[in-house]
Amino acid sequence: MVCGNHEEAYAKIDRGEYPLESGAGERRVKTHAWQLRVHKWLREHLKPEYYERMLNLPTEFRLRLNDEFSVIGFHAALGCTVSPTCGAFVPAGTLREVYGGLAENVVIYGHYHEPHVIPLDGKLLVNCASVGMRIGDCYSNYTVVEYDDEKIAVVQRQVLYDGDEDARLVWERGHPREL
Repeated sequence: MVCGNHEEAYAKIDRGEYPLESGAGERRVKTHAWQLRVHKWLREHLKPEYYERMLNLPTEFRLRLNDEFSVIGFHAALGCTVSPTCGAFVPAGTLREVYGGLAENVVIYGHYHEPHVIPLDGKLLVNCASVGMRIGDCYSNYTVVEYDDEKIAVVQRQVLYDGDEDARLVWERGHPREL
């Protein structure tokens, strides 16, 4: 697990840094009412040790699989949890600019929640998707990376789940709708 944009936002709320004020040329960020509702619910319902674990997730991971393959994973881009570069239709030049300089040859991200694999200049760019936080359908997506000494395979799957039951449980348990 790595820190994503939501975990980053909750940590900023805890530190009193939201809403962020921005100077000239900086991205303007504001706290949305739903983020505050979810933050409050998480604070009230998660065990303190789980909440602290969520706030202290690493921003990246790196794995050396063998002599041939190495992996880096982060939420969207190295050092940025909201980068728009992790979508499936980003121009190759932009992908090279953001991910091309990384030493690893398998780059895993997931901010856009849509599964895809893009071969680019000897690297595999993999959007591992999202088991939750789906918009508009009742599928959970997940990705498995398999490898041996000679090859690597990325398998992406979708599993149908009962959206009506999910909605019923959200309502029954008092979860904020946004969870």
